[in-house]
Amino acid sequence: MAKKKYEFKPDKISLGVLHKLYLTRQQRLTILRWVLFGLVLLVMSLLQDVILCHMDIFGATTDLVPCAIFLTCMLLG
Repeated sequence: MAKKKYEFKPDKISLGVLHKLYLTRQQRLTILRWVLFGLVLLVMSLLQDVILCHMDIFGATTDLVPCAIFLTCMLLG
């Protein structure tokens, strides 16, 4: 038997929201920049808490997280 045109056809499987999401090059670069800033902040926090908390420089410990936040603000203007 040949299939008829009006026979039931299941719906197409959609790929979800990410399939419809279109990011421009500028948006991708902005997202990448913020992800990199977050990773730098995470590494600075890890470095401060694991290694630099045991070292004293002129009787004080370093505080890298505010420095990384300040650096990020200076880079973005």
